[in-house]
Amino acid sequence: MKEQNKNTVKGHGFFRKSSAYGLVSGLALGAVLIMGAGAVSADEVATGDGAAPSAQFASDEKQDQSVVVDKVLTEAVEKAKEAGLTVEKEPTKNIGTATTDEQAKELEKTAEKEVTAQKAEIEKKTNEYKTQYSKAEASRKDFVKDLANNPLLYSSASAQLNDAGDVDFNNGKASYGQFSSSKGSVSFLNTENNIDLSDKKQLDGVVTSSVGSQKEINTYYSKGDMFSANTSIADKKNSKVVPIEIAQGETITYKVNYAPDSLLAQLGVAYVEKKIRLNESPLKSGKVVLLADRYGSGKGNFVLGGLGKFDDVIKTGDWSYDFTKTYFGKDGKILDSKELTSKVFNKFAFGGKEILKASDIQVTVAPKDKNEEIFNGDDAKLTQVKSLRATYGGESFDKYTRVETVVDNSNKQINPVAHEMIFGSQKLRPFDVSHLEIPSKPNMKYHLVSYKKVTKKNDVPTKPVEKYGSVTVEHVTDKGEVLKSTEDVVKKGKVGSDYSTEQGKFDKVEKIHENGKVIERTTTYKLVAVPGNAKGKVVEGNTHVKYVYTKTVTDKDVTPKPVEPSKPTEPAKPAEPVKPTEPVKPVESPKPTELVKPTEPAKQEPSGQLKELPNTGTAASMLSFIGIVSGLLGLTGLKRKKD
Repeated sequence: MKEQNKNTVKGHGFFRKSSAYGLVSGLALGAVLIMGAGAVSADEVATGDGAAPSAQFASDEKQDQSVVVDKVLTEAVEKAKEAGLTVEKEPTKNIGTATTDEQAKELEKTAEKEVTAQKAEIEKKTNEYKTQYSKAEASRKDFVKDLANNPLLYSSASAQLNDAGDVDFNNGKASYGQFSSSKGSVSFLNTENNIDLSDKKQLDGVVTSSVGSQKEINTYYSKGDMFSANTSIADKKNSKVVPIEIAQGETITYKVNYAPDSLLAQLGVAYVEKKIRLNESPLKSGKVVLLADRYGSGKGNFVLGGLGKFDDVIKTGDWSYDFTKTYFGKDGKILDSKELTSKVFNKFAFGGKEILKASDIQVTVAPKDKNEEIFNGDDAKLTQVKSLRATYGGESFDKYTRVETVVDNSNKQINPVAHEMIFGSQKLRPFDVSHLEIPSKPNMKYHLVSYKKVTKKNDVPTKPVEKYGSVTVEHVTDKGEVLKSTEDVVKKGKVGSDYSTEQGKFDKVEKIHENGKVIERTTTYKLVAVPGNAKGKVVEGNTHVKYVYTKTVTDKDVTPKPVEPSKPTEPAKPAEPVKPTEPVKPVESPKPTELVKPTEPAKQEPSGQLKELPNTGTAASMLSFIGIVSGLLGLTGLKRKKD
């Protein structure tokens, strides 16, 4: 396998992030295996006179080597990004070229100094941001926890939404949408265009008017303002309304559209849908007239009464109506109450800072009794409030049921008539959230620093190895892992190479020793394609021919397994000692004058008894026995020699 692009450069080098292997040294990237898949070409180049000579380098040629200094700057940048900072990389800065080792050392010091300074600045800003973020987040959590569980959260948001709607009305950003009735067609009334609601005669004209087309009229009080001073409605003397007759059990629904540049549109509101249902009428005869409006704070505006005696017109007892307001987005879907509430507080209470998130809100949506309201009407009240049950923050952000009781009028007036108008709004108080604000993310830039080092090439001219191309190598290890790489095909003294064979395929099996293992390595070269200009055997001077091969290397672990040692036998127990034999009595010498009579053979009786050994093994028992027998035979032989 030939190493490609191999350079050894002294210096700190550079580091970069690798998704597969983590932080990889740039110096280690000097020798890189070019990974590939599929078959590649192996070129066979003619080496005759027509072949182009290989490039040679003269001894005085120079070679530039670039050194990029990082000093863990990239690692500091990655940590800054993980903390949420925005860091932009600029092009690498080159600070010069060194022709001597001393110059290279100076340039490297300069580069390290610049890179280290950047690293210190990035780490400083990263730590400052993390500290500020942690401190602000802790304060925000405590603050938001209290706010998100406040039972007045939704009602306060509703009051602010009403105020924003009033401001949009002032600026001409609110317009009527479609009207509809639960009983079919809407009964718009053809009243006068300008009505003094404090004038009884003009009120009589409202309850006796006929049905006509939709139109907006102006109403006012000659005795004073229509709206209280604490509302944001600019024109407090006049009220713009659409008169509609509403019957008991009927629901009038209409929309108020908001311009794209309105306050409510900034909260995502495209239109508001208002619904008014008359649950129980206070009249026996006459009319209940709904005065529909485009204001944000309107919650009910009625003229009720008729002509005739009090008891003939008025129905004593309770009467009631429901009012709901629902906020819709541009897609025609109901806006989520938590999302809308968080936007309201962030915009109007927190100065546009994102302090309260929808996910923070924990307060439960539930109906509550309410008694805060603004009431404008005649001093001689026809009815008075009995109860008001309100729910804020549900699907219909603002919903309540109002129950009133008819006042028993002792005067028993003729042609009883009255006007009742309920408006409600309130601005959220601005809150200083500087200590709660999440710090803005600093934007930073950085660059690596490089320098060039000029070195002489080898004094002896070198000729690069001629290449015939490259071939794909697929290596299956003894563990079954498949490794793919690419290696060069080089000339080996003749035209062609190991990969050029007429058969198109040949195998080689060899055994090698690697890391204490015996590996049986099978190498297969397979011809994939033969070019059209290949004619017979390739010889010296033939035209350029390209063959395509693949090479497969398969390793098999054939290391012989070690033989397990046999278990050792148990040592024999020592035999009990044999009692010593009695010494043999010497034979008396014959007297000289007497003939010696042949002696009778001595009886071979053991002078001692052989005691049986414990059965601890044949070798041990036989050894003692053979020793004793040999001793006896020795004595016998000696005696025969004397005979």
